[in-house]
Amino acid sequence: MKSASFKNTLRSIWRTKARYISILFIVALGVGFFAGIKASEPDMINSTDKYSDMQNLMHFRLISTWGFDDEEVRALEALDGVSVKRSYFYDCVTDHNEDEAESRFIAYDKDSDINQLWLKDGRFPVRDNECLLDSASYLYPVGTKISVVSEDAGDNLKNTEYTIVGHVYSAMYVSDYEHGNTTAGDGGIDHIVFVPAGNFTIGYYTELYLVFSDMKAETVYTQGYKDLEKEKKPLIEEAGAAASSDRYMRTAEDSEKQIADAEAELEKAEAELVDAKKQLEDAKAQIDDGEKQLEDAEKLLSEKRGELEDGEKQLNDAEAEYAEKYAELTEGTEKLMDARRQYSEGLEEYASSALEAEKELAAAKEQISVAEVNLDYAREELESSRESYETVRGLYDKAYGLFEELKARYEEIRHEAGLEEEKSLLKEQLEKAEEAFLKIGARLDESKAELYAGQAEFDRYVSELEEAKRQYEEGRARADRELSDAKQKLEDAKAEIEYNEGLLEEGRALLAQGREELDANGKVLSEARAEVEKAEAELAEKRADLEAGIKEYNEGKAGYEDGLAQLAEGKARLADSKKLLEELEPPEWFIYTRDDNGGYQEYGQNAERIGNIAKVFPAFFIIVAALVSITGMTRMVSEERTQIGTLKALGYSGIRIFGKYLFYGCSATFLGCVLGLAVGYKLFPFVIFKAYSILYRVQVNEMPFLFKDALIITGVSLALSALTVLFSCVKVMMPVPAQLMRPSAPPSGKRVLLERIRPVWKRLSFFSKVTVRNVFRYKKRMIMTLIGIMGCTALMLCGFALRDSISDIVAKQFDNVMHFDAMAYTQAVDREAISEIQEILGNYDKGAQITAAMQKSYSLSHGDVSHSGYVMVGESAEKTQNIMEPRNRTTGERYTLEPGEALVTEKLAKILKVREGDVITVSLSDTEKADITVGGVIENYIYH
Repeated sequence: MKSASFKNTLRSIWRTKARYISILFIVALGVGFFAGIKASEPDMINSTDKYSDMQNLMHFRLISTWGFDDEEVRALEALDGVSVKRSYFYDCVTDHNEDEAESRFIAYDKDSDINQLWLKDGRFPVRDNECLLDSASYLYPVGTKISVVSEDAGDNLKNTEYTIVGHVYSAMYVSDYEHGNTTAGDGGIDHIVFVPAGNFTIGYYTELYLVFSDMKAETVYTQGYKDLEKEKKPLIEEAGAAASSDRYMRTAEDSEKQIADAEAELEKAEAELVDAKKQLEDAKAQIDDGEKQLEDAEKLLSEKRGELEDGEKQLNDAEAEYAEKYAELTEGTEKLMDARRQYSEGLEEYASSALEAEKELAAAKEQISVAEVNLDYAREELESSRESYETVRGLYDKAYGLFEELKARYEEIRHEAGLEEEKSLLKEQLEKAEEAFLKIGARLDESKAELYAGQAEFDRYVSELEEAKRQYEEGRARADRELSDAKQKLEDAKAEIEYNEGLLEEGRALLAQGREELDANGKVLSEARAEVEKAEAELAEKRADLEAGIKEYNEGKAGYEDGLAQLAEGKARLADSKKLLEELEPPEWFIYTRDDNGGYQEYGQNAERIGNIAKVFPAFFIIVAALVSITGMTRMVSEERTQIGTLKALGYSGIRIFGKYLFYGCSATFLGCVLGLAVGYKLFPFVIFKAYSILYRVQVNEMPFLFKDALIITGVSLALSALTVLFSCVKVMMPVPAQLMRPSAPPSGKRVLLERIRPVWKRLSFFSKVTVRNVFRYKKRMIMTLIGIMGCTALMLCGFALRDSISDIVAKQFDNVMHFDAMAYTQAVDREAISEIQEILGNYDKGAQITAAMQKSYSLSHGDVSHSGYVMVGESAEKTQNIMEPRNRTTGERYTLEPGEALVTEKLAKILKVREGDVITVSLSDTEKADITVGGVIENYIYH
């Protein structure tokens, strides 16, 4: 009987396979969606945990106002289970093709196992001027060069230009858009640049990374990890306080020793300056005595120079007169030589011109002869071509006449009857005549072309002959004219030579007389010049001695003044050092965890949001699956009512019959669970991972099969299926077989409340009244229908509500909250530049209100909660309130900006868990923070 019962169950499954498959798939859909969404949160967390472990991501990042030295590092390494990585970073502005961006340079150490990098493309750096960029900087391909343009780049980096050799993934920066804050540029970091550690020229470590072995064993984002994080942080703070205090004491002692040494050196320098001052006074007295002796020597030299100048003047006058006469003689000689040279050149030119003219005329005559010969030859060729053309022309005319005669005869007999033989013969002759006519026509064209060519050649030779004759006549006239001009020039040059020779003889006689007078005066002047040179030598010697003394005095005075300045500067530096020592504060440590990384924290929050969705939303699918199962099983049991009665009559127990439907429902549910779990654990986490990959770069996708959750989901589903079958069968199984084998009586009709409202009821038609009664007659169907319609209506209402809410947000934001029409961005500028920009923008609209503001992205925190956001600082409180409505959304209260306060948006206040009067910490950089009091929570809808 067991075999027969089981076969009957299988037949029922096959007979109602559509219902069975529908239950299977609705269960698979509900279970798959529930399991997939439920598994997405642990899958995201486990993926991040594995990704972090693979790169050995730091658990703590330490920053100090003084940086770190080796003593502080050793103090941290003394903690249990800790690994410490020394590192450097530098925030700056980089440039590529005039595209400036804010970048963070981080030291890359290939030998370190903390914060390892995952290569996306390219290779790792092998030279100091090579770098890696984070994966989000894909717009800068491998091979691109970037330059550091910050003014203090030389104080921090060895190189200022780098070549990109690869892109990497880093677990420190899983977000494409959240890289932290900086004081460089606009406050937000655009690129992460990894360069070899040897590039950094800083004398201390700018950051330390700590990894604890026991924290690495815990899964991230879990309470166990957070508890260990809270446990380790005080230990780090304690070690940091001790190391910082020790470093402060060592630095203070070193500074005090340096100040004491500087004071001793200043006292020694001051004593040396006193001795130098006495030596300067002695040197000054010697210089005054030398100046008096020099003055007497200069007076004597001046008298002798006067006598020498009178003699030199007389001699100069005589020499000038002699030079004038000598110049005249020289000029005459040059004129004579020039005239003789011109005469010789003219004679040569005359002979050359005559010879050249004869050659040109001979060449022209030869050209005429050649042209005449060529013309005779061309005339003969032309006559021959003309005769040939005339001959061919006659043949052509005869052939053409014969062709026309044959053609006319052929046209006459063409249409006559008979004469076929004559027609054939005549057609053949006509074709031959046409062929001959065409050949002679072609020969005629050739002869005509030859005739035209010969005529053209004859005309060309005629032109050449005429041109040669014309050139001959022109050359002959030109030669006669040039020879005549050359002959006249020769006669003029000969006359000028004779005249200059006479003048030259007279000049030589006068020059000899002047030379004798000059020699006599020169002897007297030489004796006077010797006496003056002797006096000048003595004066120069005294002046050199005086100048050497003055120079030595000035150098000593300058050295004394420099010593005074250095002494004053040293005293000032000493005072500054003492002041700095008095104001010196112990180094302050800043301890950052993974949660202080905005992208890392947001990723965990998104995973938590997915987990929250899994707590509520998939339950609707489970409920829908249960309702579908109830409907399907109830209908199946009702349809097999007669079969159930028959089985009971044959002796089957109620448990055995119930087992059939239990197997039917549970098998469909189990198979649906298997299918849903197999697909859900892989599909939904994968889709969610792909969606979040737009924002986050987690390169590990962990999607394991969660057996514990799978067993719980399958057990719950099977329990619901069993309850559904029990609910469907319990009422049908109670009657005796005889009642079950008869069709069930339909539910009895009842009067409804609407029947008591007579004015309405009597106006209904018969079918309308039946429909109203059936609604309450079949209550389960009514309830299922109501639930379905309620669900669909709720979904439609939710869709319309989302559409209306989203479409109205922009209008509400810019009508009620923000009143500006446009926003222009620029680089950081001073107040003068702001005024110029406002003037330029104001020219477009004279009535426009223009307000300057600074907007930067910073990390904001309150307590243990941190979030990145934009901080906007207006030009003035009054102007800022003109373009933005600072009011509370619920109370309508309008706020006024007060010094030291800030207005925060409603969503930011909710995230940070702050309210009016609380204090928010703004992280300006890794070591600079500022506290701002919340002056009010304002209405805002976008820019979140």
